Amino acid sequence: MSLLLTLDVGGSASRWALRDEAGERAKGELPAASGHLFVAAEEARFRAMAAALARAVPQRPAAVLAGVTGLDATAPEARLAAAILAGALGLSEAAVSVTNDVNLAYRAAFAPGEGHLVYAGTGSVALHIRTDGTEVRAGGRGMLVDDAGSAFWIGQQALRRAWREREENPAAPLSPLSLALAEAMGGESWDHQRAYVYTGGRDAIAQLARTAAGVAEAEDIFVSAGRELARLANILIRLVGPKPVALAGRAWLLHPAMESGFRAALAGSVSVR
Repeated sequence: MSLLLTLDVGGSASRWALRDEAGERAKGELPAASGHLFVAAEEARFRAMAAALARAVPQRPAAVLAGVTGLDATAPEARLAAAILAGALGLSEAAVSVTNDVNLAYRAAFAPGEGHLVYAGTGSVALHIRTDGTEVRAGGRGMLVDDAGSAFWIGQQALRRAWREREENPAAPLSPLSLALAEAMGGESWDHQRAYVYTGGRDAIAQLARTAAGVAEAEDIFVSAGRELARLANILIRLVGPKPVALAGRAWLLHPAMESGFRAALAGSVSVR
């Protein structure tokens, strides 16, 4: 029986599953990586993830289907990613297919032309794939441009609020949000938190979204995140037409207020799943 290895490479973690005609045989989680292989550090991180994958998979697959964040199938980096995975697993490059992780998620939820996908993980994007295979996107520009509604954005908003509160009233006791974030980052001083943020970068800030989810006063941040993600869906509805909307990505699991905010701001009466 031939084995297919599916791989979801994301900014917070990478996940793999080995399956045959009868179903899933093994799965696991690996370090995060991205498709930004034009950056030397990101290429090194991708190679390390591929090496860890080769060690983790119990049997060599016949083929690999990889969805990689920050990468498009037509980009030169897709060919490099395929070569790295093929080399690590001892396969020919022809046996490895690489595409964007959100494209893969869309096809798991819909046939082309069928619906709209709104993805919220470390980053955020909305996608519709037409019946001819062309894509209509909203968002997905990365943290330096937007990524509103994502785990990174939520963590950033929480950290921003905590420091503004402290600056505006330095004599007041720290708020529950400030205290929770300080515990997560290993200290309440700016020196501690600066080291956490600027050493860990995007992924470290995204992890703070989990901390904020446990603080009641931060609920409105999750409502706002849902509204930001609804804005992306509304763009697709306007450009393509009303179709069912699927929610994908682990950020949706952080707090129920995200989906509440999303549904309240979604245009029309399209179904959400």
